[in-house]
Amino acid sequence: EAIQRQRQRIADLRGTLSAGVPRDEVADIADRLAEIYSGAETTVEIEHSLLEVFTELDPQVTSLYRSALADENLAARSAELATRFEALATADPGDDEVECLARDIVACSRELGEMARGELERIDFGGRFGTDDLLDALTGADELSAAQRRCVQRMVALGRQAWS
Repeated sequence: EAIQRQRQRIADLRGTLSAGVPRDEVADIADRLAEIYSGAETTVEIEHSLLEVFTELDPQVTSLYRSALADENLAARSAELATRFEALATADPGDDEVECLARDIVACSRELGEMARGELERIDFGGRFGTDDLLDALTGADELSAAQRRCVQRMVALGRQAWS
């Protein structure tokens, strides 16, 4: 029953985030995050939940977050974000720190999104993908439908795989 409740919380959160997250709703996100992580029992479960949240906030950077990049700025920012995610897992619901961390998630996802666009400019897709098309899609990511966002995410992942 506890697992089912957590799955519902994650589903509710994903629904909220996929619909777009105005800045004035960050506090509500913080409350939902606190609920989710206070119910987590293992670090693997916490990490999975965080990646779910991160993906919904900014899908096109998920592959960058998961990969070990040579770019020191991006690697450092990803490591910093991961550390703060760990802190979030131990924060008490309603804690001011939770709201601060939720704001960081939003800000960092946008920052990593900008870095992702810069990274894509350096990728040679070997003629298999249109880099300009990808960049156009990423630039307008906030207006993409959920299906389009998943498509862009997959294309970026494939492009990075071909590049590495």
